[in-house]
Amino acid sequence: SYGLLRSPNQRVQQALAPRASFGIRSNLAHSQPDSSATVANSGVAGNAAVHFVMEAAEPNGPLHIARTYFFSNGGAGSRVLTYDFDGIETQQDNNMLQRGGRCAYARCLIMAYCAVMHVHKKLVRAFCQGQAADESSLAKLALSWIGDLQLDWLRNYDVAANLEVRLMSLDLQGNMATSQADSRHVKYLKVALRHICSLDQTPVDLGSVVFGETFLVPPGPGQEAVVVTEQIEAHCAWTVDAQEQDTECMTSLLNRLSFSSKNRHYSMGALVREDAIEGVRMLTGIPEMPVVPGQLWIFQRGLIFSSARLGSIALDFSKHLGSFGYFNTDNQARDDDKTAVLSFGLKSKLDRYGILEASLSIPPSSIVFSTGHADRRVLVRDVLPDWLKWFKSEEVDISPLDGIPAGFSDAEPLSEIEWGSEPLSVDIV
Repeated sequence: SYGLLRSPNQRVQQALAPRASFGIRSNLAHSQPDSSATVANSGVAGNAAVHFVMEAAEPNGPLHIARTYFFSNGGAGSRVLTYDFDGIETQQDNNMLQRGGRCAYARCLIMAYCAVMHVHKKLVRAFCQGQAADESSLAKLALSWIGDLQLDWLRNYDVAANLEVRLMSLDLQGNMATSQADSRHVKYLKVALRHICSLDQTPVDLGSVVFGETFLVPPGPGQEAVVVTEQIEAHCAWTVDAQEQDTECMTSLLNRLSFSSKNRHYSMGALVREDAIEGVRMLTGIPEMPVVPGQLWIFQRGLIFSSARLGSIALDFSKHLGSFGYFNTDNQARDDDKTAVLSFGLKSKLDRYGILEASLSIPPSSIVFSTGHADRRVLVRDVLPDWLKWFKSEEVDISPLDGIPAGFSDAEPLSEIEWGSEPLSVDIV
């Protein structure tokens, strides 16, 4: 019944009807609803899916979007130490976790999706500037730009055969119109890569990734397109129960330390608080996912940030902290900004895993946190003075900041329901 009520263009409405497809079924560009297709059986070889493609459309209107979301973050969260299942530190800094099948598959898909989003933005700009006028010319540009990225998973992948670029021009009732850059109609551009392959010796078909936005062409040259659907979050992944080994190990460690103040981490010391500070945001400096909500566990000489999206990230001050910056940490908050920001400069490159690793951006040399929705006074009054005292004793470079570090953003979550702030529970039995 989608879009058919009092609709003079029923065939168009049905052709562009919204849909969602799990796992390898995302290869079917026009799949019909199938009640037997579930998360549990839509993945590789009938196993659980690690991603799904969603295409949404406005009934009797011009708005369309396409997104790819994931039931895996592609691996464990970034860590600076390894922990076994008993929560005991192995004291290995070079913490390379071997990813199992589901995590490795998700990472290939996430990387492909990042590439699609990256190219999509450039195609919108190229269309608005007159560098390409139709699907054929846009596809040629997309093929060239994807090749320029030189991504690992391209070794076993025929981009030209599996690239799909679709450009539509729609009037206010959702009817098709001529896709001219200078027309006043709403534009919808969708980019898809079908049959993404794994990096196994014998490649496995993992499914498709799709990204699409509705936009308006700017009225004058040199101006950016107005992307109408950009507020719908583009990049989402969740850590599913029993999937990520690191989450279980870090949880065991935190349970052991919070059980008694006598239990201490061999380098970071004891927990300063028995519970975590909720509502803190990690600022990634990565456009694909600029902000990650989570909770912060405070140690005497370190911290652990836990997120439903990333698992856990540990920062040991004595081993990995090279400098420290802070903004808006006075007892009285600034009138124009209520959040405090802490920036931890790293001595060396911190390995990234999962959804942050599978991005196209240069990893920042700092880990930055904002108090976000947390009570800033907890950090400013109860934690920061002791940290600063230890930093000075260790001759760590300390400096006040004039604002949030360049390249980072403390934007509020795009969606009111804050995708990814809570674990996604999926029954895959």
